[in-house]
Amino acid sequence: MEEELAPHRRGTLVVRRFDEVDRQVRVVGTTGVTLVLADLEGQADGRPFDVRLRISRAWVHTGGRWRVLSAHRSRAPVPAAVVRDDGSGPAEDEPFDGDGEAFVLI
Repeated sequence: MEEELAPHRRGTLVVRRFDEVDRQVRVVGTTGVTLVLADLEGQADGRPFDVRLRISRAWVHTGGRWRVLSAHRSRAPVPAAVVRDDGSGPAEDEPFDGDGEAFVLI
C-alpha cells in the first residue's frame, strides 16, 4: 500500500475529483475483489489530467481486517456521450499511459 500512497504523500499526485461511475464487489470466503470504474481529475508530476480508469483490487481478510493483496489500474475508454456540465471532456494528453499499472501490496 505504501507504494500506491507515496506519490500522494510527496504531492506529485493530487486527485481533485474522483467520481465513481460503477462498483462491483465480490467476496468468497476470506478473499474479495473490487472492480471500480471512475472519472478522475487532478495533477500528476505538475501536469493536469482528466481520465477514466478501471481500478481492480484483490483483498484478503486476515487478522480481523481486510488488506489489499494486489491492485491494478488502467485507462478506460470514455463514451462519446460523456460530457461534463461545463462542456469539457477528457483530454488526450493526460499523464496516464494505456498500459496500466499493477501493484502487489502485502
